[in-house]
Amino acid sequence: MNVGIIAIFTVTEIHDYDIRKRMTGTLEKSEYLSSKGRWCIEINDKSVPDSSKGITFGSSNHCGVRLPKHGSISNCHFSLNFDKENRLVIIDHSINGIEVKYGEQGAGLRDQSQCILNDPKLPPKLRQITIKVAGVMTCAVDVRLMLSSEESYTKFVKGFRDHCDKKSQDLAGGIQRATLHQTRHTPSPDQVSDIWLRWEVPKKGTLASIIRCWNTENGIERIVKAPSSKYDEAKWSRQVEFLTILKDHHHVVDILRFPSTSEGIPTQIEMKYLSGGSLEEPEDPSLVSDDPSDRSDAHFEFSKEGSDIFEDSYSEFSKEEVTCILAQCLSVLAKMHTKSPPIYHRDLTRTNILFNRRDSSGICVKVAGFGAATRKPEIGKGGDGAVYAVLDIWSLGLAVLGLINNDVRRLFHTRYRENWTQMDKSEDSLVQFLRKYMLQEDHHETKSAAECLEGLRAEGGIKPCGCSECSSCGGHISECEHEGVERPTTPDVQEESSNCSTPKQSKLADGQSEDSSNTPTTAHFETDMLPTTPDVGGSPTTSLFAALLEDSSVKAGEQVTTPASPADSSNWWRSSRIHRRGSRPHQEKKKSRVG
Repeated sequence: MNVGIIAIFTVTEIHDYDIRKRMTGTLEKSEYLSSKGRWCIEINDKSVPDSSKGITFGSSNHCGVRLPKHGSISNCHFSLNFDKENRLVIIDHSINGIEVKYGEQGAGLRDQSQCILNDPKLPPKLRQITIKVAGVMTCAVDVRLMLSSEESYTKFVKGFRDHCDKKSQDLAGGIQRATLHQTRHTPSPDQVSDIWLRWEVPKKGTLASIIRCWNTENGIERIVKAPSSKYDEAKWSRQVEFLTILKDHHHVVDILRFPSTSEGIPTQIEMKYLSGGSLEEPEDPSLVSDDPSDRSDAHFEFSKEGSDIFEDSYSEFSKEEVTCILAQCLSVLAKMHTKSPPIYHRDLTRTNILFNRRDSSGICVKVAGFGAATRKPEIGKGGDGAVYAVLDIWSLGLAVLGLINNDVRRLFHTRYRENWTQMDKSEDSLVQFLRKYMLQEDHHETKSAAECLEGLRAEGGIKPCGCSECSSCGGHISECEHEGVERPTTPDVQEESSNCSTPKQSKLADGQSEDSSNTPTTAHFETDMLPTTPDVGGSPTTSLFAALLEDSSVKAGEQVTTPASPADSSNWWRSSRIHRRGSRPHQEKKKSRVG
């Protein structure tokens, strides 16, 4: 079987009366269309493009596919080719432009631009593509791949582009465009050059709306987050505030801009899309092991005398990668906890740690999920900032422990006292570090994020994350600016300086002291903000953006109880929620006697 791609253009509607009259009932004899009213373009490893622009469509005899003669159709109207990502694209070369619609989205004439025709990221409803040519005719496009392997497909596309480059004469470029009708103006005010498709991402919880955006020209993706109708406005405002404060940290999810505001307060957050998914549910198959033997029996319990539960560890991530993930997340906590007043994440699970990149140069993750984040609770509100700091350290420790060996998480579900001691028996240096610094039975013995980071550095094994924009961070502490990324600024959110004592952390402002009375709080965000539901995220996989969905119900100012012993560790989160809801003593109803 030949390797290649088939693009079927089926004429669904002819808008011009003269052409429709000329072609009605004569499709079988038409010089423009096949007997079934469609063009079937097969591009395979034996195909030779008719121009350096690929396979051209137009009214000229030099084009590979001839369109009807019409004043609005250029001699070379558009062409088919492949972009740098090996995706089939349609490129406009006309004066009047073309309109490419994906389902019900994407309306608007394209002017001298390209549109991607086959991208598996699109949901099925947006893969129904139609092309309107100069207002004359509309075609439905069906793109089908003929694949034997990804390698063979890549080789085929490269060969096709090489043929385009070798063309000595650009027939499409040498063809003069057809003149327009005198009554038609150019350029058209309806022409657009930057079109984004939008679809909502399936999610758990109802606290926020996650919209995934996809650019039709280059395939760039964005995430737009907006509060849902049930979202807490104060919590949303705090999230915007904290993300703005932490925007310069390389290992915090990138905030590109705030596309809409209400009374100066952002009602949407536009973020960089991370295609790798989260540590809990990776979207990229290359990020996890495909060997079924790496997955232990879900019912296995580590209770045998002398057994080492970490014996078959690091099946999905190497020890160096796990250490780097830990260091990068600790650098985020170190910055948060040393703010004045401190910021506490309170939901730092594997679901809220996203893959930014994983390749031969290293691994890079970003922390997300700031919906439950809070400042140090005020005195008298029933909260304890020190406990929140321990909660963040403890949560990160459990997340990393699960990366070492996924079954370790069952330590907190069955036979706690027996299984907990397995960490003390392990000879793994990283397990020993977690036990010593982060997973202490007595929460007063838990080290701060800065101390954990320094201790991890002393242990060694931290490799650079490999990011070009993070080359100065040493692989684990980064607050350098991203190159070419527009940083959001809002008048109501002021960046605070950090009094972090760890190396390479951001320095305090020039002699400026930080005081809680001058620190932006949720009071600065009072507004009658209406919830919006923008965005497009269209992946059919529910877990794709699980790390962006903050479904934590913990509120600021609530007391969180820490486990006094390993046996209570699995109930830590649960007990905090019970404490939040409160428990009223059972009161028996008094029966009134009729006397």
